[in-house]
Amino acid sequence: MHQISEENVHLTFKHALLAKKHGDFVVAIGKRLQKHENLMVQEYGYSIEQYGKLIQYYATQSLMYSKLLMQGHHVADFYTKAVESRMMAAKVHSMAVSIYSRAIEETIDRVSDRMCLS
Repeated sequence: MHQISEENVHLTFKHALLAKKHGDFVVAIGKRLQKHENLMVQEYGYSIEQYGKLIQYYATQSLMYSKLLMQGHHVADFYTKAVESRMMAAKVHSMAVSIYSRAIEETIDRVSDRMCLS
């Protein structure tokens, strides 16, 4: 069976904490966008907030498995689940950034259209 190094255990925990912070930031951005005057931007904000909560969920799973590893339960399955959960958090984070980019593009397009009409 493959031995899990202490360094890998530590990195897994560190990456899970970072994913949790990313989730917190994404939720905050989503809530901020929900206060925008434009209804479409508000809807994007709601979606982004939900993605942030999903990031937090996966990050929490990764943290749970990482903590078990740090407590000496060096089970390969725990390590695999910690890494997979963190990878899912990263994937969802990428999806949230994509939605945020779309919201920015549409907002810029609207402003540009208004400026052309003036």
